[in-house]
Amino acid sequence: MVIAHNTEVRLDLISTMIDGKNVSMLRLCVSDENARFKLKQSLEFSNDTHVKAKSLEILVKQLNVTDNDIVQSTFKMLSKSSVWKHRCLAAELLITLGQIHVFAETKEEDVYTILERRLWDDPTVDVRLSSAKALAALGMFSKACEKTEKNLEDPDEDTRSQAVISVGTLGMKNERIIRILLEMLELDSSDYVRLMVVRTFVTLKLIDKRVMRALRERERAEGPLSRESKKAIKALESLVSLGSPVLGRKSYTPSRRAGSSQGQNRLVQSVA
Repeated sequence: MVIAHNTEVRLDLISTMIDGKNVSMLRLCVSDENARFKLKQSLEFSNDTHVKAKSLEILVKQLNVTDNDIVQSTFKMLSKSSVWKHRCLAAELLITLGQIHVFAETKEEDVYTILERRLWDDPTVDVRLSSAKALAALGMFSKACEKTEKNLEDPDEDTRSQAVISVGTLGMKNERIIRILLEMLELDSSDYVRLMVVRTFVTLKLIDKRVMRALRERERAEGPLSRESKKAIKALESLVSLGSPVLGRKSYTPSRRAGSSQGQNRLVQSVA
């Protein structure tokens, strides 16, 4: 009788905390099926995005729930949430879930497609970087770099511009990539692609002499590209004035060892 009464009290407490948006307090509750059940209910039926995000976070990080429903809820939040912090959280939760649980019932290609799109299609840089970290943690960073480099030469303008943005997100600034970007700035038929190249130089914090020279040449012209080049020069010169070497994320060159644990650790550091 006492046990039954305690269970009822616990369930009432959990319901009250969820309804009152004090979901974070549930981490103080006993890790049992009742807490899991209530949090899953709020995840499925609540109309409050904050409650849904907090419920998902506690289920994964505090209660170690890793079933396919949780994985799919995480994908849904990453793909569709209008709150950038929740999208960022979803990418982080994929890292917590890990390869075994993420790929248990979801094809690797489907996971890659969701994360790869976040590299260039998300308006918030934190979400883009978190997605890059998730790709690294799930062993797909090398694939993303290789596909991005290939897409830089795609005949479709949109594909090229997306690839240029991804280059910045992934921190790709090896010698080959720099040469390709410089060539695109000079010769690409799309003004938008060239504009994205200029912005990517800033994202990568490239103060390479060739880059600065190319930007000054663009600055002497007129139009949006000239104005963007002027802003880029100012931003990059500020790094020089601080006496900094080439700053920013370490460069990464796709290698055969991308799947190794050592390689993945380097990849996570490259987008940190």
